[in-house]
Amino acid sequence: MHELYKVRLVLLSTQHWPNEQGWLWCDEVGLWLGVVEHQFPRATSLVKTPRFFHKEGQLVLTAKEAEACARRAAEAARLKALLARSK
Repeated sequence: MHELYKVRLVLLSTQHWPNEQGWLWCDEVGLWLGVVEHQFPRATSLVKTPRFFHKEGQLVLTAKEAEACARRAAEAARLKALLARSK
């Protein structure tokens, strides 16, 4: 069975109602499922994308997003160390 259909079946079988953000709680994965709006470069309208959120409300990052975040953190640490050495 395709993964998208599995998520849909889980959501249809849940007894939970949407929260104040309109997100649905998914017991199977222990995450909220919500919709995020993105404005892509050169796009004429917003794009709505289904995304998961942690129990506390933080967005679950995709692998690419997590990798980019780690790169930015490493670069910030490198620049901080460089600045500390120059003092």
